[in-house]
Amino acid sequence: MHRMEGDYGNSKYWYRSVGSHKSMELIREQFSQIDGNPNWDVFEFVDACQQNDPRAHEYAQLEWRLLFDHCFHLAIGQ
Repeated sequence: MHRMEGDYGNSKYWYRSVGSHKSMELIREQFSQIDGNPNWDVFEFVDACQQNDPRAHEYAQLEWRLLFDHCFHLAIGQ
């Protein structure tokens, strides 16, 4: 949400606060497969969003889908 608001520093703060989370690992795996970089970094992603990198929008949509799927599976007990 903070990236959408243009508050990139706060976005990074929350990523640091969350630390390791199952949904973030799924996102890292998916992004790494897309761009071929096994060392994908969420903070570089935030920087790409700030710089209006054309791929950042695609990655953000994927991030939302993976987060939604993660929450949905938790809600139905899977």
